[in-house]
Amino acid sequence: MLYGIIWLILIQVIGISTFIIFCRFFKTIPDNGYSICKPLGILLLSLSTWLISISNTISVTSITSILLLAAIIIYSAMLGVVRRRDISQIIIRKWRLILSAELIYLFTFLIFFYIRYSDPGINHTEQPMDFAFLNSSVGTVTGQPLDPWFYGETISYYYFGYWIFGTLTKIAFIPSIASYNLALVTIPAMTASTLFTLSAIFTKTSWAKFNALAIFSGLLASAAGVLMGNLQGILEFLRINSVGSQEFWRNICISGMQTPVVQTVDSWRPTEFWWWFKTSRIINHFGPNCEAAGLDYTINEFPFFSYLLGDLHPHVMATPFFLVFVYLAYDLARTDLANPLKNTYLPKIFLIGVILACVCFINMWMVPICIAILIGIHFLKWLSDPKLTMISMGTSISLILAVGTAILVPYLSSLQTSVTGIEKTQYQTRALHGFLVWAPLLMLTIPQIVWDFWTTSIDKAWKYHIGISIVVVSLPWLVRLISPGASAGFEGPSMIGFTTAVTFLCFISTLTLLNVTAKEGISEKALVLSLFSLAMILILIPELFYVGDVYGNRMNTVFKLHYSAWILLALCCGFTTYNWLSGYIRPPRYIKYSYTGLACLIVLSAFYYAPAATMTKIEESGISGFKKSTTAPTTPELSALKYVKENIDISEGILESVGEWDDSGFISRHTGLPNLINWPGHESQWRNQDNEIHKRSADVETIYSTANIDQARSLLVDHKINYVYIGKREINQYTPYQLSKFQHLGTLVFGRLDGVRIFKIKP
Repeated sequence: MLYGIIWLILIQVIGISTFIIFCRFFKTIPDNGYSICKPLGILLLSLSTWLISISNTISVTSITSILLLAAIIIYSAMLGVVRRRDISQIIIRKWRLILSAELIYLFTFLIFFYIRYSDPGINHTEQPMDFAFLNSSVGTVTGQPLDPWFYGETISYYYFGYWIFGTLTKIAFIPSIASYNLALVTIPAMTASTLFTLSAIFTKTSWAKFNALAIFSGLLASAAGVLMGNLQGILEFLRINSVGSQEFWRNICISGMQTPVVQTVDSWRPTEFWWWFKTSRIINHFGPNCEAAGLDYTINEFPFFSYLLGDLHPHVMATPFFLVFVYLAYDLARTDLANPLKNTYLPKIFLIGVILACVCFINMWMVPICIAILIGIHFLKWLSDPKLTMISMGTSISLILAVGTAILVPYLSSLQTSVTGIEKTQYQTRALHGFLVWAPLLMLTIPQIVWDFWTTSIDKAWKYHIGISIVVVSLPWLVRLISPGASAGFEGPSMIGFTTAVTFLCFISTLTLLNVTAKEGISEKALVLSLFSLAMILILIPELFYVGDVYGNRMNTVFKLHYSAWILLALCCGFTTYNWLSGYIRPPRYIKYSYTGLACLIVLSAFYYAPAATMTKIEESGISGFKKSTTAPTTPELSALKYVKENIDISEGILESVGEWDDSGFISRHTGLPNLINWPGHESQWRNQDNEIHKRSADVETIYSTANIDQARSLLVDHKINYVYIGKREINQYTPYQLSKFQHLGTLVFGRLDGVRIFKIKP
């Protein structure tokens, strides 16, 4: 509990300091930047520590990080004194919006604090990988963080998210096992708060008094972004109550749900072990009769599933910071780009370039998405502002990209990738599976798109607008056609159904967007239409092509693009809900009532997943609190960890037996101290199947298993390994005779010869 309070106070201090510094910067936006002050401040603080670290001039220790934060606090305090009248006026005028955003942040923080406090284990799926990268970031004081599972090399992965929470860990002086879980609390809290405020901004609510409709709409946008699930959860509920025939479940055809249950469960929620995990594996193809092995394995993960699962992956960490970029794009849409001599022009261009770099550094899959937003905003400004020339537009985009690229160069120069190019998608999403995943969000967003399409009068340049819309929706199809070996064939089970529907929605949204922009300029309505169009493009792309990688299928492309589409659609929910309930959208009464009833049924069904899955996951975990775990390592292993943290520098190497998942790389994951090689399958993904991975794996096996002391010594010297760890895994994997040679190779610095032990290798 104490760690949570310290963390909460730290984030609040960063947020307030950032708000004081930037409140004038966003003076044309209703909240003056308050909703993004926490993630923005965290980004800029962490970027500063990273730049200092890679400069190799100053060691970025806890003290250094605290001094840097102290300098920011002192500067903001001095600035606050100077701007006290402006700040007081902002608070007096905007206190309702600020208070609402803060309450949503705190309420969401408490919800997920309860979840992580009840289930804080870091011991399944890819949590050990995330934890290892976090610990490496915490332990790094100069240069880029070292790869904990590839001694001598830096992390070949987009690691800035781990660096961010590593920086906060250093400042807060709390254990990384706590900050890992607190990161998974802070991310949804910042996401919910920003979604709420952006929704309020888009609806143009005055906030002169509390507006119940605006608050409800904003809350729905927040909930859709961080608490909503898809419809698999309610299907599980129906299944455990024996609803549906065998043919019904065969038609649903979700992995693990192809047949009805034999025995009903007397519970308000499913009790099958990890039933909630199936909700992220809906999209698959099991043949026409749902009897074959899965041919189209994908991952349709969404925010709440990520938070519940507990993997601290880049796509999870990027979400609140991506919303900062969307906020800045909104501000850019209100900036006069035709007059670069204005005082605010260059600072805004520079800031959005910095945030672009940070967001892409957290998750490289955000590169095309952020660039699409950037180009889209400039195009809409060019379309609506006759003073904006192509030269001005090109200059603005170029400056932003130049700033972002300049920041990323040190990182990109050391990055390896397993991307093999663009590949044609062989199987498409069934219409039913697409409905189960996207129906809740589409029910909350489509009314706005259809109504605006139906009621917006055609502009005189309608032919031009239709042409642009056709080009936009045709681009993914064109990429499919020109991809090697691609054709226009419909190989999948539902190319015409789901894919065509998404294409149509993208077309009408884009066409309406162009007409609205030509008549009104870049209004909030236009921005919502643009976000919806982008979400449809992101859903459409994996139906047609995917980014080739070591998996050889579209799994990763679906995974990453769908996640961002979910956030964009959640952002559109509040605007649509507000206009639907306020009467701006006016369909015939019978349609309105019928649609409202159906939408409520589907949306409430989607929200069933969160409480049901949470209670099941907590029950399954068997863990209570941040420190106690039924699966925790034995006391000797904990003592070994303590010894490593206190006595071995992160730059020194250690040897551990090689494995994948489970307890592999125990020391390295908990300390960031690099071992020679571990999790080789993942390293192959990050390093494009480098031959060195296989060589190192073989050498580790030889060192532990050989009876030839000279051979073991030679390999340890060649790889510059200073320490050898023998823990529970190594004791079970190798014989006492094989392990006894380390007594001759080094000095026992921890443990006993018949138990968990660490040897320091003699020079």
